[in-house]
Amino acid sequence: ATSKRILPGLFKAIIVDESHALKSKNTKRTKAVLPLLKAAERCLLLSGTPAFAKPSELWPQLSVLGSRSKRRHDSGGSDSGGSGKSTGIWG
Repeated sequence: ATSKRILPGLFKAIIVDESHALKSKNTKRTKAVLPLLKAAERCLLLSGTPAFAKPSELWPQLSVLGSRSKRRHDSGGSDSGGSGKSTGIWG
C-alpha cells in the first residue's frame, strides 16, 4: 500500500504559475497546493498579477515562505552552511 502522506523533502522543487490564485486559505486549490509547497525543498511562486487590495489575500503565499525559512533555520539547512542560521528564503 502506498502512503498518502506528504513528507518534507518529498519534492526537490515545485513551481507554481499564477500563484495569485492561492489567495484564500479556505479554497480547495489552496488546501491542496500549500502542503505540497511546504514539503518541497524549494518553491518558486510566479504571478504577473499585481498584489491584491487586501493584504490577507497574500497570506497563503507568504506563509509558505515563512514556514520554509523556519524549517531551514531549525535544521541548519543547506542555505545556512550548516551553521543553523538562515540566510534567507531563496537559498
